[in-house]
Amino acid sequence: MKRFAKLTPDDADEAGNFEPPTTLPKCSALTGVFARAGTAVRLSRHQQLTLPADAADCAYLMQSGTIAVEAITPQRQIIDFGYAGELLDVSLLPAVPHLRLYAVEACDLWRLRQKPHKPLFMELPDVLRDYQLLSTAMIKRLVLANIMLGSLTGEQRVASFLVLSVMRQGRVTSNRCTLRMPMMRADIADYLSLNPDTLSRITSDLQDRGLLVTQGRHHMLILDWRGLCDRTPLSGAILER
Repeated sequence: MKRFAKLTPDDADEAGNFEPPTTLPKCSALTGVFARAGTAVRLSRHQQLTLPADAADCAYLMQSGTIAVEAITPQRQIIDFGYAGELLDVSLLPAVPHLRLYAVEACDLWRLRQKPHKPLFMELPDVLRDYQLLSTAMIKRLVLANIMLGSLTGEQRVASFLVLSVMRQGRVTSNRCTLRMPMMRADIADYLSLNPDTLSRITSDLQDRGLLVTQGRHHMLILDWRGLCDRTPLSGAILER
């Protein structure tokens, strides 16, 4: 499997600089469709939005903030996180009962029912391109999450989550990166199927090894990006463009 050290010069320069690809192209045609034809939804911090029975036809485009997709079966399990510019296509989620959105922080998003607007996706190449781009990114996240939970150790899960988070919202400069973590420790633990105390212990171990340092409750400084990537066997798949 391809590792960070084997990335081409186009991906990272000798100084260790790396800038992940943007989630959504600027002036996206898809953003325009959601803004004009969709329904604006605003959620306050920790507000929950239960998805209706016919939600499989809905897609949500994040405008700002951070949201979690969670299921209660019967215990809470976070399936995915969504950041500004990302797509949450409900049809791609498992058909589990009690599926809902949970606002990690205050957020704005658009909801669009896809069936009535399907002609737009087919007739406008830019819209279809953007939709496929974000749908593919969501599928990749779900597949990686499935592999993390099914075959990785606790430390490897945490490292994979951090590398994926950097890819989605961070920027690496000189092998370092400042990462904003708006979710609570319990949210990350639920997503990784770890006990919160186990998550804290693993994070402390990574700090002791000089890979990262926490800065308050919601910020983290990655001190050794390459070293962090080496802690997960999924780094090649995560970093692949």
